[in-house]
Amino acid sequence: MKSFVIVLLAGCAIVGYSSATEVEPSVKSEARGGLSLGTLGPDDRLLSNTNHAVEAAVYVVQSQEVLIRTVEYSNITSIHVSEVGTTTNASVSVIDGGLRTNFVKFLFRSQKGRAYSYNIRIHGIIEC
Repeated sequence: MKSFVIVLLAGCAIVGYSSATEVEPSVKSEARGGLSLGTLGPDDRLLSNTNHAVEAAVYVVQSQEVLIRTVEYSNITSIHVSEVGTTTNASVSVIDGGLRTNFVKFLFRSQKGRAYSYNIRIHGIIEC
């Protein structure tokens, strides 16, 4: 009887832990593996080129918000986010800013117990 109670409590703890890690924010764009928004024009410049990586942790969904702000007088025209290395089914979302602004905020989320690594390239126009 004692072993049944221990197994029952362990099962409840695991279910409670897994449901607590799954948060659904309101997002503008979401994709698994990568994200491509906007188009490159002849006058566009590379405004930002960054890499974001998180190591795996057992039974944990890794979640990270990343804010990229360009100069005040720029205008983002293209956002390209690509997964680097082995595909891990992580997701990337734009949660604020984006095209036709000078900043963008991303939400990166891994699968439970998995790592992720992304390259972010932002192109835009400098309006002086």
